[in-house]
Amino acid sequence: MKLNAYTLSEVLITLGIIGVISAITIPAVIAEFQHQQYLTSLKKAYSILQQAENNIFVDYGMNSVYLCNQNDSYCLGDIYKEYLKALSVEKYIPSTNAKMCSFVASNLPEKHYCIVSADGIIYDFDMEYSTDTIHNAKVVVDINGTKKPNVYGKDIYMFEIDNNKIVPYYRNNLGCKRGDGISNQNYNCAHEYLTKNSAK
Repeated sequence: MKLNAYTLSEVLITLGIIGVISAITIPAVIAEFQHQQYLTSLKKAYSILQQAENNIFVDYGMNSVYLCNQNDSYCLGDIYKEYLKALSVEKYIPSTNAKMCSFVASNLPEKHYCIVSADGIIYDFDMEYSTDTIHNAKVVVDINGTKKPNVYGKDIYMFEIDNNKIVPYYRNNLGCKRGDGISNQNYNCAHEYLTKNSAK
């Protein structure tokens, strides 16, 4: 009786093909998994910021940006630290060696206020305008703290406090390259991911 069996060469060829396919697909699967983890953390940070702003309004009777003068980021940070369960804070001064602010505020010519929350997220507050008609601040969020990659569009995202609400940062002339390119080419990524339900 003759038995049908694979030869050693056929088995090795099959294993080789499986190995090539795995080498091609596994990095993409890992990258997509990591991206989904970042999106989950981004949504969490957004929700925390919104809740903090809501609580500030309840406690103070007005939104955070109405409580601080133009460019007074220290004021804004001091208000928020009570609502973000701050583990530590850092007042960033230009031309100094920042520790936790360094990934989001390095080389910027103005003062910033960084908060590390108990869950490891870094919030960088930059008070912009406080006039009779415009109240605006930027908040840069590093969702995994000082851990790499520290790249806009991957683990760093930008929001605005625009008068009375937290919104994902958006400008017509900027985009989202999912972390590729330079930082300002990814400033719109929070808007892209959160308002367009884009995970690609």
